[in-house]
Amino acid sequence: MFLRLLLPIIVFIGGATGLYVYQSGIPSSTATSTAQVVRTSTPPAIATVIKTNLSVTPKGEDKAENISSSTEVKEGDTLETSTSGRGVIEMSNGSTAVLDYDSSMTITQTGEAGNQTSLALQSGGVWAQVKKVFGQGEFFEIRSQNAVAVVRGTSFGLTYHKDGSTTIFVASGAVKLTPLDPKTGEELTPKAIEVSAGSKGMVNTNGSVTKSALSLKEKQNEWYLFNTDESLKPESKPAPTTEVKKDAPPPVAKKG
Repeated sequence: MFLRLLLPIIVFIGGATGLYVYQSGIPSSTATSTAQVVRTSTPPAIATVIKTNLSVTPKGEDKAENISSSTEVKEGDTLETSTSGRGVIEMSNGSTAVLDYDSSMTITQTGEAGNQTSLALQSGGVWAQVKKVFGQGEFFEIRSQNAVAVVRGTSFGLTYHKDGSTTIFVASGAVKLTPLDPKTGEELTPKAIEVSAGSKGMVNTNGSVTKSALSLKEKQNEWYLFNTDESLKPESKPAPTTEVKKDAPPPVAKKG
């Protein structure tokens, strides 16, 4: 009699345990995988100090943290340089953005694969090196308070001036420069221009757009050369070496 009463209880417990294993075991693994996908769906960028100081204010916080060497930065983070500081932000797709002295910029979007980059320049200057030619739905853009620059594989510098105007210098490739409505922030597409290599574009405070060739003086500007002359970049300088080249002939000994 006792066994007859106990058997249904054992069956119930076994079934419940099996149900728990099915519901909490397999799905939990799936949920974990899903959570991991969500966490890695927006790959971080890497911010590195070129000249001190470079700081980052994480999204949702109001306290800036100084970057000593390199650190991960994500969507919503704001980067700032001091009057003597410069830093470079490398996106997961290999594109880079060098932040000039006394500048502030927010990473507003990177996309699931790091191929939809949108940066907001609040002040100062930034120089972008975009090597990839983007496919459908992919883009790299930088927005100031009154203009947006959209590129498809190029090298250019964008500066938002204290008077409220925006200037762009294009070293290679081409950039679409579009003024923004000062009240709504919407793109004024009919006024958009294409700025090609060797040219500069400007969006004035009144919304007018102009384009002209870069002058020799502008091409010799320190900021322009810093981003276009490979010999001036620290990482391009070869490390000193005392090794003898393999193809060099052996020294000839002098006869006594």
